[in-house]
Amino acid sequence: MGGSTLEGNGYLGQTGVMANRRDRRAAPVYPTAMTVIRIKAIDHVVLRVAEMERSIRFYCEVLGCTVERRRPDLGLIHLRAGLALIDLVNLDGPLGLKGGAGADPGPARGGRNMDHLCLQIDPFDADAMAAHLRAHGVEPAVPAPRFGAEGTGPSIYINDPDGNVVELKGPAEGGGLSQAPMTVTPALDSQTT
Repeated sequence: MGGSTLEGNGYLGQTGVMANRRDRRAAPVYPTAMTVIRIKAIDHVVLRVAEMERSIRFYCEVLGCTVERRRPDLGLIHLRAGLALIDLVNLDGPLGLKGGAGADPGPARGGRNMDHLCLQIDPFDADAMAAHLRAHGVEPAVPAPRFGAEGTGPSIYINDPDGNVVELKGPAEGGGLSQAPMTVTPALDSQTT
């Protein structure tokens, strides 16, 4: 029986493909490229919601989140979800209106329900990342300080090939959660490139 534990469990064979444990169908394994962008974790997800209070009750009472921060100027509530955040945005607020189709937030009506996905990046070298992204045909937005799960730190917005917004978020300035500044950052409402 040689090989690694992963091979023995049917996850990775010598052919370089991942195998689904249930049906053993092979899926390609993408090599881990050496890159300047190293994902640490998901920082936050931003959801557009029709009824803010109903959504707060659901995420807090049903799922156990807590309210971390309120941004009434943006129609935004940050909820703590373990080490990450779930941000709720009113459909009719400044950020929510950017998603379109307010009466029906779903994609079937031309709108979208998720505003963006944020990935924690460490280390965060804005110039090196911008060069890397451009080399791959991706134009990054101008870096700006933004609030996230660990506090306020640098971030860059990009779009994936399907137009989904992805935020690349650096470490919090000043050491993280306990020292997260509570300042308003105008760059929050100009996130897409």
